[in-house]
Amino acid sequence: MLPALASSSVLLCLAAVATASVPIVEVGPANFAKDVMESPKDVLVLVYVPWHPYSDQMFSALSELAQDIVSDDRLVLAINDGDAAPIAHPWRNTNLLWFSMYLFKQNAKESPVVYDVQNKGHALEDFKKFLGEQLDYTNPQTVLGAE
Repeated sequence: MLPALASSSVLLCLAAVATASVPIVEVGPANFAKDVMESPKDVLVLVYVPWHPYSDQMFSALSELAQDIVSDDRLVLAINDGDAAPIAHPWRNTNLLWFSMYLFKQNAKESPVVYDVQNKGHALEDFKKFLGEQLDYTNPQTVLGAE
């Protein structure tokens, strides 16, 4: 179940996710190992804090991304509330950073690619560009859909 945030625009975006072709999984300390580290798929984890003004933009972009993905055979989208359920870095002595995305590639889970949401953008096109640069699928359009 996705978090209930105070912002009505975020709630509307999350409602749209229910019809997406790819579900967004909420991860926390209890299921991070199973749903991210042990997943046979690439996993994109967005770490957010619900009280921050950028939460609206991030959830909107992520819900649009979930709508745009045409195949979930290789990619899982996940979110983590960095306030309520911080996740300890599996490779550092800190928690996952707020307002960051981590791409845990299928064969390199211990070395995720970090996307700094604050400095690289909050929009759908920013997220898609990042995935396009990082995923080495033979044809990324089969996952991300036609532009």
